[in-house]
Amino acid sequence: MDYDDIFAAYYTQYRAEAQIPDNTDDEWTIGLQLANEALNRWANFDSTYWKDLYTTLQLDNGGSQTLVTAQTTYLAPQNFREAAGNIFVKDNAGLVVSQYPIIEPQDVQFKDSNRPYAWFGVGQTYYSTGTVSQSTTVITGVGTTFTADMVGMQVQYVTGEVATITAFTNATTMTVSPSQTVASGTYRIVNKGYSLYLNPAPTALYNGYNLDYSYYKKPSQYTTGTSRSEVPNSYFIVHHMLGNRFRASRNWSAYQSAKRDSEDALKIMQMDNNAGTWSNSWQLADNSGASFGG
Repeated sequence: MDYDDIFAAYYTQYRAEAQIPDNTDDEWTIGLQLANEALNRWANFDSTYWKDLYTTLQLDNGGSQTLVTAQTTYLAPQNFREAAGNIFVKDNAGLVVSQYPIIEPQDVQFKDSNRPYAWFGVGQTYYSTGTVSQSTTVITGVGTTFTADMVGMQVQYVTGEVATITAFTNATTMTVSPSQTVASGTYRIVNKGYSLYLNPAPTALYNGYNLDYSYYKKPSQYTTGTSRSEVPNSYFIVHHMLGNRFRASRNWSAYQSAKRDSEDALKIMQMDNNAGTWSNSWQLADNSGASFGG
């Protein structure tokens, strides 16, 4: 179900009206916020790792996906949450030609710098080459190689001003907010999400090869009427929205009923998630007998 379908199901039960408000109505906007709160409840329920939130870099199509000679820092997808076991280097045919095992950041100090490994860091400096200046909402760089990946990141000037990158133009020009004047000087572009770090730096042999890795992601937020999330049972979202709406209107009996429905749906999703498939259960069968070896 997309958000418009979810909102229609929610509103019909909330108001018992056939006429569903459109996306210019306050009820639609309130519902959108309630739906995303429900999505957050699902994503963080009982430390469950939902199968629906596992993906790969190449499949999800986010972040830096191509190796560059001597470059050690690569942007992780915006929806990145946790990494799996290895970073894979793949050739143009999709074959794995090399790999970096992923380690915890605090373990880097104990590793041999000549051996391959990788780690993810949060909120790190992503780029700082050359100098930049700003006039109104335009940043101009000297000796820079800006990329489209930088959109959404923050520029921190040596003089103390900050700006958020809103659009990429070319290797030496980007658009930012707010409008201000900053003299030419050093700077740093800070990634608000995660960055991937590789050791050692890729050689020219792997320049242009593809990066790939498995990771656990954040759920896709509802932003428009056609937005869809990964939650397997959208009626959990509907019932959770109803519960919070009834609670806000102090209808306690209706709140308790909707809450019970939503929690039941949530626990059934968790049970299905943890049980594997009907033909390949995640639980080991109990084959023990009454006697040793039985």
